[in-house]
Amino acid sequence: MSNDTCEETAENENVEKSIRELSKDYSEFIEIDSSREQQKFNDSIEEMLTKLEEFSGLVDMIRSDTSLCMNKTLPQIKAKCDGMKKIFTRIDRLEAFAAFLREQLKMMEECVNKAESEMGSLSGIKKMFSSLISPKKLQPKGKESKLEFLPPEMFVTEEYVHKITEVASTEKSPDTTSHNTEQTI
Repeated sequence: MSNDTCEETAENENVEKSIRELSKDYSEFIEIDSSREQQKFNDSIEEMLTKLEEFSGLVDMIRSDTSLCMNKTLPQIKAKCDGMKKIFTRIDRLEAFAAFLREQLKMMEECVNKAESEMGSLSGIKKMFSSLISPKKLQPKGKESKLEFLPPEMFVTEEYVHKITEVASTEKSPDTTSHNTEQTI
């Protein structure tokens, strides 16, 4: 029995040794380093605060840009638009004047074409000179017709521009009185 007791004691010592090693391993496994966890937590908070500060700076920058747009840039854009309205009005008047000139030119061309057909063109003048050199049969005096060219009524540009100036000065708003009163096309 002493052999059994020795074996039991050796076995008990092995079990105790195993339990000590196991408990030591469990204690190392369960051991929590709170300083590392606390440092990670502090680093995370620091990073969040930095991002919050950057976001706050971005919001402030957007606010200042918005106030700059609303207080300075927008009134400048409105003033430019008002100036463009005046230019557009002048362009419209110029287009009207160009249309008027186009009509006058069309009327003059019609008159020239009519005069050429009634009185003959440049080739008719050449024929007249050639007939003077070698006269053909004389026409009877009763068939001669006197052709007369009546030129169309011409416009004077200055009068048209003055009409536009008068219309422009009546259309002027109170904020444009500081400009030159004689606005032409």
